[in-house]
Amino acid sequence: MSTLNERLRTARKALGLTQKELADSAGVSQVTIQHLESGRNNSSKKLLQIAVALQVSVDWLAAGDDSPGNTGTPTRSPLGSPPALAPLVLTFKQAATPQAAFEQLNNSPSAERAFLSPRSLKHFSAHAFAVYMEDNSMRSRDDREHALLNSWQEDDLLVFDGTSLGELTPGSPVIALVHGSDTTIFRKYRDKGVDHNGEPTYELIPLNEDYLSITVSAKNPATIMGVLRTTLRESHRL
Repeated sequence: MSTLNERLRTARKALGLTQKELADSAGVSQVTIQHLESGRNNSSKKLLQIAVALQVSVDWLAAGDDSPGNTGTPTRSPLGSPPALAPLVLTFKQAATPQAAFEQLNNSPSAERAFLSPRSLKHFSAHAFAVYMEDNSMRSRDDREHALLNSWQEDDLLVFDGTSLGELTPGSPVIALVHGSDTTIFRKYRDKGVDHNGEPTYELIPLNEDYLSITVSAKNPATIMGVLRTTLRESHRL
């Protein structure tokens, strides 16, 4: 089984980085990288920043959990997104213009990310992102266990993929931007067919009846920014 210093060195060389370049990218001192690679230090409070700079999961870097590939080296997806690099956490407002948020946050060591195992991340594209649920609009008022398992509440971390629109089916949970608004909303998608002009129509449905449904049509357009792929609950902030 590889050690921390071996995994760090392997990941750094796979990206073609010098120790100084890695240190600068991660916002740590070169001495920190040197001590970790030499085995002089076996841990660091800066591992999260280093993992982000190396485009690997912090779990893999720290303990070798969920190896990012058969060779133990970082790999990249066909879309150019490193599968071990976790999706950025955005606000609902930032999710209205995700590409701009990606450009602003992608190289920031302080940006928050939704860390998933590399086994899961290989199924996500470069357009994946996460948001924390900010209200109870998607929390079912049905207290039965099976209903609560299919609802969402404040502080749930929702991970979406903007390239999953081909998987859109009736009932899919989606993040959408209603035109004229500067922030997105999280709702269930309900297909309503087409109007008399042949234009598609659908509804954005909350699970909590205290919130209004929105009918999307040519007169009230909206854009679906992503389909929900997974939900992280409880302690997922790193």
